[in-house]
Amino acid sequence: MAKKNNAVVLELEQQNASLKEELEKYKQEADRNYRMLESINNSTHLSVWISYFDEEGNPTGIHFSDEMRRVLGYSQNELEDKEESLISIIHPEDADRVLEAYQNAIADKDAIYDVDYRLLMKSGEYRMCHAAGECVRRADGTPEFFIGTFTDIQEQLDTK
Repeated sequence: MAKKNNAVVLELEQQNASLKEELEKYKQEADRNYRMLESINNSTHLSVWISYFDEEGNPTGIHFSDEMRRVLGYSQNELEDKEESLISIIHPEDADRVLEAYQNAIADKDAIYDVDYRLLMKSGEYRMCHAAGECVRRADGTPEFFIGTFTDIQEQLDTK
């Protein structure tokens, strides 16, 4: 009986070691993918933000890319990963329209988030930006995350 128990323990330890090794591979792959995404953001100057949702579709957090902060001129302390931070820099005349477009994209899988609006730069000026995004959903249709992008289009507008 003791030999059988030892064999079972040994087998479980081997499975555990194998699972730990597999998990480490997935962690390395996820880290590499994250670094690739950051590299794309930095090289294209595409500002990215991501909203996360729990299993019921309730918001759980938001993340702003370093490139987004750089484009806007803010540090991480000045533009924290909070929804209120983003809302606070949207021009007051644009805020309701932008938030409505975002909420529609979360609530309706067919709604499109594609909107132009003014964002407050750290310099104190508002600049026109074009934003687009998509809500990625779970199999049951609840939002898993929303990935949004924006680009500064002020210079394009000024040259027209």
